[in-house]
Amino acid sequence: MPTTPTISCIICSYNRDNYIVDAIESVVNQTLDRDLYEILIIDNNSKDRTAELAKGLVQKHRDTHQIHYFLETDQGLSYARNRGLAEAKGEWLCYIDDDAIAQPDFLESIYNFILKHPKAGGMGGKILPKYVHGKPSWMNPFMEGLVSKVDYGNTVFAFSGKRFPIGCNMTYKKTALEKIGRFDVDLGRKGDTGVASEEKDIFLKVAALGLPVYYLPDAVVAHVIESDRLQYSYIQKISAGIGRGERMRIAKLGAVAVFKKNIELLAKFAAGSIIALGYALSLQFAKAKAVFLFRVNVMRGWLYRG
Repeated sequence: MPTTPTISCIICSYNRDNYIVDAIESVVNQTLDRDLYEILIIDNNSKDRTAELAKGLVQKHRDTHQIHYFLETDQGLSYARNRGLAEAKGEWLCYIDDDAIAQPDFLESIYNFILKHPKAGGMGGKILPKYVHGKPSWMNPFMEGLVSKVDYGNTVFAFSGKRFPIGCNMTYKKTALEKIGRFDVDLGRKGDTGVASEEKDIFLKVAALGLPVYYLPDAVVAHVIESDRLQYSYIQKISAGIGRGERMRIAKLGAVAVFKKNIELLAKFAAGSIIALGYALSLQFAKAKAVFLFRVNVMRGWLYRG
């Protein structure tokens, strides 16, 4: 019989048959002892070959790994993540995306850190974009969040302020997520659409418990970035989702929080406009357009009332 794992690595997927095999295999081929982790694949109603491919890999590795497939019929990434939490046997829940590729020592780095920091509430590691068709001309330090890039150097520190783990590479103690009420199903992607802020929401709630959440630079994943994520239309869609997610999250905190967020977003819009102007004056028009579109559409999402 398999032993009880310490880490449950959860891969939530929706229509990612091009990359789900690489994601799963990267977690299968870890340096960490197989008895110390399990792999949970949560299929959120995929319409492509994701289910077929995932089930095939479960069958292929079932004799050597603790690996399981589940279908979550409630549509939404937060539903899928909560299903992973419910099915997990591990004390720690490690979430990676279905288009992420974990480095071979990814889980071993997390496990070793857990042993040294048992009172931690969570951690998040590096996320390095892997551009399938090359880095876009509009990419700049202010836009790296749109491809989930996380690289704060090589020193461990406790997240605070505006920094928090991103869903492509985030690990939390299971009891902490249960205590705060799990992922907010009003937030997060639903199919091909949705709003953001569910990862910020989780971090802030765990931190409010007094549990430190750390940046762990040795836990690295590559994040596959396809060409459709590099179009201006994608910038508009994602940034509007960020604005809508913040509106929904902040609305639950009351009128004072909403007022403060209005001031913050106006300040960021002004700063973004100055940055865009700077790029334009230096003839970097693609970068100028990207920064301006991002800030305009965050505001559009924040003001959306549909």
